[in-house]
Amino acid sequence: MSILTLLGVLFLIGLLLYSPPISAREAPPTHFGLLETWVDFQAARELGIQWDRGHLEWDMVQKSARGDFTWWEFDSYVRDVQRYGFELLITIFPFAPWDQAECHVGERVLGPPCNMDLYRNFVKAAVERYDGDGEEDMPGLRYPIHHWEAFNEPSMKDLPPFYDFTPQEYFELLKATYEEVKSACPQCKVLQAGVAGIELDRQQFLRDYLALGAGKYFDIANIHFIHSGDFETLNVKPFKDILHDYSIEKPIWVTEVQIESGPGAHYPYLTDNEAASLLVKGYTRAFSLGTDKLFYVVLKPAPEFPPNVIVSSLIDSRGRKRATYFAMKTMIKKLGNFTTVEKLSESQFKFETPQGPVYVVWNCSGLSEEQFGKRVLVTDISGEEKIEETKDVKAGDDPIFIEPIKE
Repeated sequence: MSILTLLGVLFLIGLLLYSPPISAREAPPTHFGLLETWVDFQAARELGIQWDRGHLEWDMVQKSARGDFTWWEFDSYVRDVQRYGFELLITIFPFAPWDQAECHVGERVLGPPCNMDLYRNFVKAAVERYDGDGEEDMPGLRYPIHHWEAFNEPSMKDLPPFYDFTPQEYFELLKATYEEVKSACPQCKVLQAGVAGIELDRQQFLRDYLALGAGKYFDIANIHFIHSGDFETLNVKPFKDILHDYSIEKPIWVTEVQIESGPGAHYPYLTDNEAASLLVKGYTRAFSLGTDKLFYVVLKPAPEFPPNVIVSSLIDSRGRKRATYFAMKTMIKKLGNFTTVEKLSESQFKFETPQGPVYVVWNCSGLSEEQFGKRVLVTDISGEEKIEETKDVKAGDDPIFIEPIKE
């Protein structure tokens, strides 16, 4: 090998190993996210999804208390996510078997980290690797990752994996996570762990750690809707009321939305079409209450998914796109980059988008020409479009999207 060839090879290696500071992306991401994009990245992209929620477990990158961090597995996932253009919210799971064994001997549940100093080191190292500041960044990082969630559903005790956290213990975990994220990346945003619904026991767990002053240790408030609770707003309204009780005014994300339908669905039993209608109404009302992003749970089934997740998928196990898929795709097309939303009535909402106003309407007839003009583009939740005279438009229980036509 000649000296010039050798220098060229060394230069290329240097480029791969060096990660200069990365600028944030110019295009504003949409308000729509998804879990489990790894099942089919391409299908998620075709749907129009622009946010992914990924899970980073402590033991994935550190195999022993004295072990070095090994990032290759999670790096590979991040590269896939960024190759398809998704923004990423990373949920941190604070568990490593070698750490749990230190203070939870013989227990079949997962509790708080035994060595909080080592946990803090893990959080700080993870944030530093993906923040895009040019210091210890992942080689090949395309753009920064600035959103971190401090664990997931800490009050969940009745489904595997079984957790055993008190509100005080979760408060301490949240505080430690927040402090280390901000230490490594002051501009990064922290979400508190998604609340597993609004049942009374989970409400109480939330209230207990909020009463300890947890509002100081997250930037974005986080709730889940898993086929129960407040279908009208996907749990956003009762969650927002609880935050208000503690004088907490934060942006709200719903990082899990899951609506079951068809054979195998739990009560309330919904057909696919009913689920699609409720999905659009729930997203619309949640957005109108100030929710910034909603993440649907699953696009396609995978063998390891439980039955309740499979019957919530937008594409079924045979690869058929369900009514909920087309409803989601239509919402993303029409509302993906909305800037503001206004509730005009209980069944009429106005979204301002870069392309102009889009109205989501149901249970309404006789639209005003003064408000909409003489003709409008009407799109149903399946994505079918038609131009109608405004006076002839009728909306039943299923929502429709209305866009004024400039004459």
